[in-house]
Amino acid sequence: METTKFISSITKICFSLCGNKITIGLQNGEVIELDIKTKKYKTVMLLHESVSFLKYFEESDVRMVPSCTNNKDCPGPNSGTLVAAAQNGWFSVYRNNKVMCLVQPPSPSDLKQVPIFPIVSCFYIKKAGKLLSIAKNRTIKTWNLQDASYVVLIGEKTLRDNEKQHNVVNVSLSDDESLLAITMSDNTFDIYTLNVQNCSYVTSEYKQGGCMESTLTCCCFSHDGSFLALGHLSGSITIWSVELKEVLYSLDAHKREIYYLQFSPSPMFILVSVADQIIWWNLMNVPKEMYRGSHIQIGDEKLKSR
Repeated sequence: METTKFISSITKICFSLCGNKITIGLQNGEVIELDIKTKKYKTVMLLHESVSFLKYFEESDVRMVPSCTNNKDCPGPNSGTLVAAAQNGWFSVYRNNKVMCLVQPPSPSDLKQVPIFPIVSCFYIKKAGKLLSIAKNRTIKTWNLQDASYVVLIGEKTLRDNEKQHNVVNVSLSDDESLLAITMSDNTFDIYTLNVQNCSYVTSEYKQGGCMESTLTCCCFSHDGSFLALGHLSGSITIWSVELKEVLYSLDAHKREIYYLQFSPSPMFILVSVADQIIWWNLMNVPKEMYRGSHIQIGDEKLKSR
């Protein structure tokens, strides 16, 4: 057993794609890369506030890694691109042993700068070779990691008169990168379609959405994008049919907040939920008392023929 003590609390942690390194985000904004074999670590980024997002992505663009087979300092194709974000809105990328700052929050004295909202989640769209970011105010952008340029797909959620600002809580991307689901703090969720044009340009369009009776905490698409699982603060789980645009089931077993949902790979529809306990749900065999909406069982031919 190996232990390492840092000067600040750990907020995020992840493995590199090759599995040889552990990257740690700290409350003071440091991002530290630890080599498992050598036990050595180094600071690769400094975000100046608590790290709120940390993840490696494998870029599909082969131009990312130069030809350097004999160069021991080359990160190699399996190291991946590290994306980190902080609660102050700082947003940076570490690739090819270099840091690229995508968003830097303004200084307190700069009154001309617009407010910066922190990044909630990111995904790498392999079909387009672009990074997709979702900010707390629901602004969705695609980023070109060659020059740090971006395109705004969807602007921040507009408010009606006297309406309270609601924030993005959780985000899910379907396995085929065609659907993006966003849950908001006002109990609503939206699903957008993502289309890649000319292998580089991403467009988005609102597809559907809904409003739940209780607070939403997390979401996850099934392997084929047909269903969206929505976790609630109350401990219940809603299964939404993307095809029928309605609730199929309400799964009630947890007594506390759902903070993680994960579907199994194809072809099964097994959902794992994490709260006060870990539960495996077989969505092809849901008890009748949990049915809502059309009362159709997942896997039923009637659902496929609609």
